[in-house]
Amino acid sequence: LELGTRIGYSALRVALRCRAWGVNCRVVTVEEDPLRAAIAQSIIELSGMAGSVTPLVGAIRDGIVVAQGALAGHSVDLLLLHCGGGTSLMRDFARVEELGLLRQGCTILVDRVLCPGSPRLLHHLQSCRRYHLQVVPYASPSNEL
Repeated sequence: LELGTRIGYSALRVALRCRAWGVNCRVVTVEEDPLRAAIAQSIIELSGMAGSVTPLVGAIRDGIVVAQGALAGHSVDLLLLHCGGGTSLMRDFARVEELGLLRQGCTILVDRVLCPGSPRLLHHLQSCRRYHLQVVPYASPSNEL
């Protein structure tokens, strides 16, 4: 499950990597911006991965519930949260937890958690015994921490 599709790069990479490993997967991804969602849809279709990637468009808080339906009762092995776009990471993460979408041992990957930052989500992940938190700082040459 990915919250914040942008142009579909991450969702597509996950689906392609799973296919290369011989793993059947389904990636459900939610994007708030209709233009980005349309670009992602086109890229996903052009890649031939439309059967493995389900892009949804709409507010993240509503998209999580729609994604739950698209997952047909399955929980997720990977949750990708992209900072930005006006979403509240802690609120969105809490909703995903509340709906029981996280499988035991699920990997949660959050970008830009240090800068601009999401202290509430970091605190939650560190204080909750269900999670093992590992922060991996990354800085590109143009975006040093």
